[in-house]
Amino acid sequence: MKILLVLVALVLASPAVADEAPVQPWEVWKDPGVVAHVRSGPRTVLSSSVAPDGGRYDRHSEGDSRFVRVVDGEGVIFETQGPGAVTRIWMTQGDGISVDLDPKIRLRVRVDGADDPVIDLSLPEFFGGKIPPFLSPMVLDRRQSGGGNVSYIPLPFRRGCRVSLVNAEKAKIWFQVTAMLLDKPQGIVSFTGLEDLSRWRRMLSQPGTDPWFSGSRETVSGTVVLKPGKAQQLVAFDGPDQITAIVLRVPHRRLGEVIVQLSFDGRTTVDLPLPWFFGIGRPGCLPMQSLFVGMDQGEAYSYFPMPFHSSFALELELSSASAKGLKMDYAVRRMGSAPASDAVLFGARAIDVRASGSGRDAVLLDLVGPGRLAGLAVTAGSTSSAGWDFLEGDETLQVDGEDQPSWRGTGVEDFFGGGFYFRIDSVTPGIFRRALHGMTCIGGTSEQPSMSLYRLMPADGPVFYHSLHFSEEGGPTGEVPVRWRGVAWLYGSNE
Repeated sequence: MKILLVLVALVLASPAVADEAPVQPWEVWKDPGVVAHVRSGPRTVLSSSVAPDGGRYDRHSEGDSRFVRVVDGEGVIFETQGPGAVTRIWMTQGDGISVDLDPKIRLRVRVDGADDPVIDLSLPEFFGGKIPPFLSPMVLDRRQSGGGNVSYIPLPFRRGCRVSLVNAEKAKIWFQVTAMLLDKPQGIVSFTGLEDLSRWRRMLSQPGTDPWFSGSRETVSGTVVLKPGKAQQLVAFDGPDQITAIVLRVPHRRLGEVIVQLSFDGRTTVDLPLPWFFGIGRPGCLPMQSLFVGMDQGEAYSYFPMPFHSSFALELELSSASAKGLKMDYAVRRMGSAPASDAVLFGARAIDVRASGSGRDAVLLDLVGPGRLAGLAVTAGSTSSAGWDFLEGDETLQVDGEDQPSWRGTGVEDFFGGGFYFRIDSVTPGIFRRALHGMTCIGGTSEQPSMSLYRLMPADGPVFYHSLHFSEEGGPTGEVPVRWRGVAWLYGSNE
């Protein structure tokens, strides 16, 4: 039992050396627990090539510019003043099928008002994974990421940042730049290109492997026999503390019979079928295998940080429809120390949206804050004969009731790290799994296809203080009915 052995071994691990500087909201490699922090100030924004009029073509092209502005011949695709960090850059090019990025186009990044860029590379060099510190899998090219080119290397700045493209004025190019903005620059060291990101690289290189580097203090493990129609408490802890691992070994054919219930401080914030909670997806699909959650070697695992102040409990319930009892193994680990003062409770929310009507966006989440979205895994598909057109829908995230959304995407597959319907070398989409995003299954028919998709957002998830409204357009112009089903992992929502 690979993961259980890792859990036991980690109890003996030496504690990590504490960093002197405060951990920033995107520095997951220093402390995975930072994902659970909802501190005052951070906000996440997205600058993209989305069609401003809601049209089909969410890309920059000659005569249809999506640049913020043009400065000295450079097309600016993101610009801000004040402190923060660019946390994700995504781009793609092609025509029906993704193609390699144009080597004539260069990416330039300037921080803190400097004239000289800290990054000046061709797009293939930036996403190619071979030039330090832009190394794979912190950056991925289209062949590694289902047609998309993605960077998860944080680019922090104290006084501002500008991201621009050179020689792209006549190019067809789709882009997204995500940034987390702060009120104060305390503890931020602006990007130089000399950063040691070896720990972040190691975390992203081994999805399914325990990402917690410091030794936790207690692991409770055992074997239980569940009876049909009955819930059984496996583990209960007093707080304050933080859960850092939950691992369950269940026969694969019976995964769907088990309900997972997690309670923190007397409040049940997870009550979901086991395949939903762990993002495993439909029977017969390749299971999700990501940084914080998924299935590896027959074991469902969660390494999400789960802080609590007074109590924690894990209960499992076997469906009353089950013909017989179920024997299974489990392990739960806690940190053995109180969480940070700004850490909030973990939860998971079912996404179950029946096909929306013509011209109406599908509302995946409508949350009351404060909170932070940590990721989602969904199966989406058209219920009409629109084929793959459902992937043309753009996501919109409205934070704290804002009139103008601070996040408008460019397509479903783009949000999940791919491009051109996840097509790399042919018209057939390619299945892939990466630490923070992937596409694990293709279903349905040629006229009504569906896909299983996931994305974790430990460094780029939106932070909200009053509300978060997450909706998806139905196809390129909102006319395609789309069915959505899955789970969202989040922190702190009061709903």
